[in-house]
Order: sequence, then structure tokens, then C-alpha cells
Amino acid sequence: EQVKEAFLKKEGFKLTLTPFFISAIVDALKAHQIMNASLDGDKIIMWKHVNFGMAVGLEKGVIVPVISKAEDMDFVGLARAAYDLAKRAHERRLLPDELQGGTFT
Repeated sequence: EQVKEAFLKKEGFKLTLTPFFISAIVDALKAHQIMNASLDGDKIIMWKHVNFGMAVGLEKGVIVPVISKAEDMDFVGLARAAYDLAKRAHERRLLPDELQGGTFT
């Protein structure tokens, strides 16, 4: 609880488990780049960036905003991006570009 309170005081938003999961997945995708790929017929497309699609539950469904270039962010950057996207998803203030380009969900 002390860590959560210190984080809230320093960063201005509540620390949840979500950025821990996102950070671990992004690290794994950087280490195993074949997992950050997709198939187009019989062709493998390797993506240059980890654009992490994060499911956000809404009152009437789910929306998946994207943390672009997640591999370039530190833990606090990922936490801030996840918080911001989730908050704006609930407020219905996401931009169309923030819902496109995901390479991993």
C-alpha cells in the first residue's frame, strides 16, 4: 500500500497491475520478435515496433486502444499510457489513430 500511495503522489494516478503485465509482455516480445508478427497468407510479417493493443471494458462492450512504440517506454511511461488510454476510452475521447496499428493484443 505504501508503494501505491507513493506512486499516486508522485505520478498523479493510481498504480494497478495492468502496467506490470504490459511491461512483461513487451519485454517478452522484444526478446522473441517472432511473436510480434502476423501472417499474410503464407508470408510472415515481422513488425518493427511493439504496438500493444489493450482491451478496455466499457458499459456496452470492449474497445482496444493501442500503446504505440511500447518498446521505447519505461515502466512509468507504460503505466501512464495505459491509464490515459483507459480513462479516455471511458470518456469516449479516443482518437481514431489510437485504435489502429496494434501488433499484439
